[in-house]
Amino acid sequence: MDLFYKGDKIHILITAGEEGETSKVGLDFGQIGYKESDVPQLWKDGMEYAKEIQENWDPEVTTLSRKFEGDKNLVFFPMVETGMVTNMESCFQNCSSLTIIPDLNTEKVKKLDYCFDGCSSLAIVPPMNTEKVTSMYYSFRNCSALGSIPLLNTGNMDVMYSTFSGCKSLTSIPELNMEKVSDMRYCFQDCNSLTTVSDLNTEVVIQVSSCFSNCSKLKRIEGFSFKNMPSISSYSGFFFGYSANTSCSYMLLKDIGTKEACTTLDFTYARAWGIADTDNPDARQ
Repeated sequence: MDLFYKGDKIHILITAGEEGETSKVGLDFGQIGYKESDVPQLWKDGMEYAKEIQENWDPEVTTLSRKFEGDKNLVFFPMVETGMVTNMESCFQNCSSLTIIPDLNTEKVKKLDYCFDGCSSLAIVPPMNTEKVTSMYYSFRNCSALGSIPLLNTGNMDVMYSTFSGCKSLTSIPELNMEKVSDMRYCFQDCNSLTTVSDLNTEVVIQVSSCFSNCSKLKRIEGFSFKNMPSISSYSGFFFGYSANTSCSYMLLKDIGTKEACTTLDFTYARAWGIADTDNPDARQ
């Protein structure tokens, strides 16, 4: 679904069916249940601003680095041509009023670091072609209204440092291809609505410290591979930071110590792991 603006209406372009046929629907505020007097001024101003952006857009633009950084007037981003863009670093950083992003052409984008960092009103991000992106550190940090992670091609990414930290509304993580990711430090820190983490391909991950720090509702972590870890020490803080995550009752860790790179295993701080019994009723598997 793509959104663009013309006249006084929101236009939604819907693609459906095997042939990819499209239909165009025009909406005004009255058609979605608002009287003119009830429409928030922020929306009205945001609509006008989106139209202004669209009318003055350069379709040949190659970089959007810091283009809208800190822009509090940006509420709706219009459907524009971004097929030549290679850099979106900090493009929408700290755009705290931004609520809607259309399906943009990102097939040439290589840098998405900090792109949506601090977009606290952004609830939905459509699927993005990130095939050429190699790092996404801080890209969705503090997107506190984001309920789900869009479909992303993460096959070429190396760094996902703090990518989704502070996404307080995030409840689950889709399958992500992380076969080249080496750094996941703080990746999901403060995602305190997250309950389950499914199997992720983490065979080349070297750093995961505090990856799930303050994920207070997280109950299961499955399928983390430790093949290339140089060491595992202070284990309870390895994923969760310095304070233990008492909600997590199950972790499946694979391939610990199977590569020569892993030289140290220290479970000194692994509290009450094992089979629950009378002495350890809260033991975790």
